[in-house]
Amino acid sequence: MFAPADAGTTDADRRLALLYELPLKLGQEGRLDVLLQTIVEQMVAIIPGAARGALLVKEPRTGNLLLKAHQLAGEPAVSMTLARRAVEERQGFVWQSRRNESEHLAAGHRLGHVCPAAVEGRSAGRNVRG
Repeated sequence: MFAPADAGTTDADRRLALLYELPLKLGQEGRLDVLLQTIVEQMVAIIPGAARGALLVKEPRTGNLLLKAHQLAGEPAVSMTLARRAVEERQGFVWQSRRNESEHLAAGHRLGHVCPAAVEGRSAGRNVRG
């Protein structure tokens, strides 16, 4: 059972509570699009310093990564190059911008965490940016 956070709760306690609440929220939602959006919103709230997030799913027939959810509203901040790298290598990494990475600098991002996920043994990708 979860109780509402009180005024003495630390930021780490708040993030941990959000993580614990995630399966409860997922179990209540029947629509896939809403479920994926909930995952992105909760992960952005949990990860310290995250300002944006995106969830990509690998299309089984073509292998293309498809954007299924993102936060903030408006234009999603996704690096398909970095997402493909994470999926292909099956390993997450922290990305920090360099001057020659115009795809990422154009979006105004300086730092990002790219983490692959697997569903039923198949790779998918997830991008979280700060």
